[in-house]
Amino acid sequence: MVSDLRRRRDEGLPSAIQWFRTATSPASGTSVIPRPQVLSRYYVLMNRYEHDPGYSGTDPCSSAPWFLVGVNWCRSHAATLPSSLRARGSARRGGVDTGSSGATTDRDPAGGLGVRCSRTAELSAIDRRTDDPNYTGADVPIRSDLVATHRFLLDHIRSPGTWWTGTERVAIAAASRAAASCRLCRDRKGAVSPNAVRGRHDGTHELPEDVVDVVHRIRSDPARLSREWFDGVIAGGLDVGRYVELVGVTTMTAGMDYFARAIGIAPLPLPEPRGGEPSRQRPAAAKLEGAWVPMIAPENARGAEADLYGDGFVPNIMRALSLVPDEVRALQRSTNAHYVPVAQIPDPTARRALDRAQMELLAARVSALNECFY
Repeated sequence: MVSDLRRRRDEGLPSAIQWFRTATSPASGTSVIPRPQVLSRYYVLMNRYEHDPGYSGTDPCSSAPWFLVGVNWCRSHAATLPSSLRARGSARRGGVDTGSSGATTDRDPAGGLGVRCSRTAELSAIDRRTDDPNYTGADVPIRSDLVATHRFLLDHIRSPGTWWTGTERVAIAAASRAAASCRLCRDRKGAVSPNAVRGRHDGTHELPEDVVDVVHRIRSDPARLSREWFDGVIAGGLDVGRYVELVGVTTMTAGMDYFARAIGIAPLPLPEPRGGEPSRQRPAAAKLEGAWVPMIAPENARGAEADLYGDGFVPNIMRALSLVPDEVRALQRSTNAHYVPVAQIPDPTARRALDRAQMELLAARVSALNECFY
């Protein structure tokens, strides 16, 4: 199985995910497992193999985009992982390693992930950049799944995406955050037409001016975005795939910022960007079908996108991001923690601390105050 995993890794992670799903299908006597678990198990098995004694190849883990997703899942589920996924024997085999005595390793005193290999320094540097968010001063205790989700989202923002580098994605997040207090955005918001007010947006402007303007418009005045405005943005040279990814980063940042404001703390610090290049992979199944951007229809989500929607309810807002599938996955993760699991959205009995009617009352009122276009 390890040799097959290595071959699948070389072919690309999407095919490995699909292979792993097939290997764990109901036909084989087990249940299909969620994508984060697929990623983490793939990580464990590959890391276990690559660090076997005598292997001199490069470590495929620490530089792979999916690495921290698997790490984070392993950390939050280490105590419940089946024994078949726990690395044993040589300390160089990595994985979720509690050692033969069950003691935690020196790499993760909290007892989540223990990876000991020749690249410990590099891996430790990555780990330091992905510490749990700091909620000091919060008015309420923060659920563990929210902590894990915010950590995931920050990792997602700082990592190379499909069309933008990690540095560019963090700059997009910074521009999104700057829009919340931008004087030009405030003046435009109060004008009859945003086009009537000229000026320069507040912020560091590490991105081209037209990109900064798009981010600020999406964050500060989405109710007045129009098809004519969008067509102008694309005609001005912003590729539609880059636009969709920009929307994902801009809105994920806004969601985390609103959460921080709600619990009475400053926005979580943006992380340092990760190196690497965007994947630049456009899903062939994405088609124009009436929306502003190409989308993947649920019935066409196959291959690398087979995990995109699941078998149940598919919100249009998720389909709208599907030209960049990883932004859909991030939105699902955010929705599952901040709202209710996506599959439960149609269920009027779904609840958390609030029941569903209370949730929808608050959501409808906030949407009305924000003049939500949708």
